[in-house]
Amino acid sequence: MQEKNFKLAEQLFHEAVNVARTKLRNENEVTRMYDRLAEVAFESGDYRSARKLFTSVMERLLSMGVDQNDLRILNLSFKLAQTMERLKKYQ
Repeated sequence: MQEKNFKLAEQLFHEAVNVARTKLRNENEVTRMYDRLAEVAFESGDYRSARKLFTSVMERLLSMGVDQNDLRILNLSFKLAQTMERLKKYQ
């Protein structure tokens, strides 16, 4: 049952990304939806997708001029570290 909920959440967030990008033309919302997609991937155990999405969100925020010491970036760094731990990829 929970797998269906994750798949539904993923589908709805993909639709939200499409709406934010095409109808609203709001890249901040696109970034926010990518962050939510990353959370869904992490919670469902899809750590590879979560890693890609968390990294993408971080890159998007930095390209928008968000400072690397901003709490959003630090929070994403923590989430990315948790993801890498689950993937057993340490540096």
